[in-house]
Amino acid sequence: MYKNIIFDADGTLLDTLPGIYAGFNLVMERFNRPPLSHEDVKPFMGPALVETFSMRLGFSAKDTKKAVALYRDFYGDGGYAMCDFYPGIPELLDKLKSAGKILCVATNKPQVFIDRILREKGYFDRFAVVAGPDLSEKTSDKATLVRRAICDKAAVMVGDRYIDILVADACGIDSIGVLWGAAPEGEFDKYRPTHRVKDCGEVYDLVISDK
Repeated sequence: MYKNIIFDADGTLLDTLPGIYAGFNLVMERFNRPPLSHEDVKPFMGPALVETFSMRLGFSAKDTKKAVALYRDFYGDGGYAMCDFYPGIPELLDKLKSAGKILCVATNKPQVFIDRILREKGYFDRFAVVAGPDLSEKTSDKATLVRRAICDKAAVMVGDRYIDILVADACGIDSIGVLWGAAPEGEFDKYRPTHRVKDCGEVYDLVISDK
């Protein structure tokens, strides 16, 4: 059914909440703001940092620039490593690769960080394309990243947030919404991915099926 499987990273392939939580709370402390809970931070997994600091947390343009720099300094110094694959993801990637699928990543996580994570975990070579924004980019257009990752017309976007569904629609491809990530309850009822799955086994069955 699908030849080219494009994965989001945060909340889909990787449980990056520990590092994201620590990074955001470092920023909140430096700006003398109240700390955030894990539940507060979950919705920040997926959208671009500039959007989160400015629109979600109400930082001014000047403070947003400083906050993003501070967060990225922390993340680059070791915060990026505070993550792991979700259960079943390594096995899913291996099985899909063995089945001849073209695996790609399209993520708002900066290119330098997602490359580093996947290399250190030994999975970088599973992917034909790993597309993330450059650190110098002020905003991230995820649809552009997904277009970079489309290697075959039979492509599908696998993600855990509304942005993944929107960019799949914008790129004219199907979407698979995974229920183990950071999406709040009801998000997929509103944004309606082509498919919804609750575990990696369902992803495999769906993309392998020729029906």
